[in-house]
Amino acid sequence: MGITGFVLGLVGLIFVWVPYIGIIGAVLGIIFSAVGMRAQTGSKGLAIAGLVLSIIAAALSLCGLIFWGSLISSLAYP
Repeated sequence: MGITGFVLGLVGLIFVWVPYIGIIGAVLGIIFSAVGMRAQTGSKGLAIAGLVLSIIAAALSLCGLIFWGSLISSLAYP
């Protein structure tokens, strides 16, 4: 589960500029990383790295969504 969380966090970070794809990858990365950290087997280092990447990706994705939403709303209602 830790490897899956790491990969999803990395995908979320790469696709942070694509609306909704980055946030979906980041949320799934947080879930899988948390499950991977609780598991007794496997690599906890990758789970921790996946959690960190996923949190960064989620924050950047939310900032991007807020930016684009405010830009579109300001263009729609001048």
